[in-house]
Amino acid sequence: MNLSENRIMPQSETSYLYKACVLLLVLVFSAPSHVGAVTGQAEKLDEVKEADLKEFQEALTQEEQKRQLERADELVSTIKRRRRELKTATGEERKLIERELEHLEKELLNLPERDRIRFNLDGNARYDPNIGRDQPGQGSGDTILSAEGSVEFDLSRKKTDLRWEIGAGRIWNIQFSRNDFWVANTQLRYRRKMFKKLTHSVHSRVSRTSSKTIELDDDRIRWDTNNTTAVNYAFSPKLSVNMGFTHTYRIFTQEEFDQDSGWGVTLSPDLFWQFTPKSRVSLGYSYGARRDRVESGDANSHDVSTGYFGQLTRKSSISFDIGYNRQNPKSEVGQTVNTYRTGLGYIYQWTAKTQLAANYFRSLQNTSSDRVVLAGDETVRSDNHFTNDSLNFSLNSRLTKRLSVTVTTGISHIKTKLDRGEDEEDEGRRWSFPTSINFSYLVNRWLRMQAGYTFFYRTGNAKEDTAQSHIFNGGFNLIF
Repeated sequence: MNLSENRIMPQSETSYLYKACVLLLVLVFSAPSHVGAVTGQAEKLDEVKEADLKEFQEALTQEEQKRQLERADELVSTIKRRRRELKTATGEERKLIERELEHLEKELLNLPERDRIRFNLDGNARYDPNIGRDQPGQGSGDTILSAEGSVEFDLSRKKTDLRWEIGAGRIWNIQFSRNDFWVANTQLRYRRKMFKKLTHSVHSRVSRTSSKTIELDDDRIRWDTNNTTAVNYAFSPKLSVNMGFTHTYRIFTQEEFDQDSGWGVTLSPDLFWQFTPKSRVSLGYSYGARRDRVESGDANSHDVSTGYFGQLTRKSSISFDIGYNRQNPKSEVGQTVNTYRTGLGYIYQWTAKTQLAANYFRSLQNTSSDRVVLAGDETVRSDNHFTNDSLNFSLNSRLTKRLSVTVTTGISHIKTKLDRGEDEEDEGRRWSFPTSINFSYLVNRWLRMQAGYTFFYRTGNAKEDTAQSHIFNGGFNLIF
């Protein structure tokens, strides 16, 4: 659950090769949940895949602790089994089992105990003097407060990862209370290795969102479900195949917003090949279908993607991916969307405590549709070209044992071009230059304090495109 875009996330100092492995694991254990492209918007991970990415990243950064927990689970199972055998053992065999149990129990005392119940609480306060991104001198400021909490029940066993989470969050806007909303959700994660080469996973999420609206005196209620299942089979240590299926459903309970309800499905076969110990390639295809209450939104999509990542030197790694998506409408008034995307990432482990990273993302999107001109009942073909370029740099360093800092800067370029059938005044381009510095202080094992500053500047070929803001934020993360 991500309530605040400026929330500070803990940064890892693992190598880029490990991060690439994380992305591979996400692809292996979860199918893509987007169904088709969204016209005029850059791609973004959905909530389920974002949660999976965070989960696998934490698993890698805490790899040693994970091994210890697995060893503890194995010892508990062994101790239970040997105690049952002790009841029927006699003579020398009984003495051997007793000595073994004594040794196993001593080893178990030195291992961490798995937290079967885990509570998490996040709080954040952010002040933005230009919340509406208006022109300099014309904007209004606002203070945004957010709080979210969750409780997780870990029911995992030796070969099975099973966790259930219940969470809720709330956003308050001091000046513009119409932007307030709250969300409650529950998630179930399951992953199990079956036989020797087969792995099955399931991730299910149900959420309820209540937000302000001008159409009703009451809040607008939205329910979302996202269910993902995937099966991975490893033919060899170098070659594996994955088959994933995702179903999403969104429903608005009030009749005034019923037309925004809809569902979607995605079927995704993927192939992964590790041709050297430090280099991997992936090839994937997905077919998606989306159906809305309003038929103009119905569409089918086809997506093809391929990617590579590998280690360049002992301290640096690189990744590259490219993809194509085509969305075909199911109604005459729908839009045909073609999207070409590519991404390039590089990371350098400068020192044991400092990491430098750079990434570039480019998306080209063409949207075509027919519209009827009332005068003469004439059909006009319209074409909309959308380009999104983004280049970002980041530095992550641990200054002391408890204090770490992250500095990020970048440039983003968005361009819209209309070929025919539309008003040329809608064409244009925008440039954005966000820069931020964030500090994270580990007070103790269960409390982390956070503070940061972001400078945002945007300009374009239209006067109203120019905007700037100085954003301050602070918060805490409590785990127990």
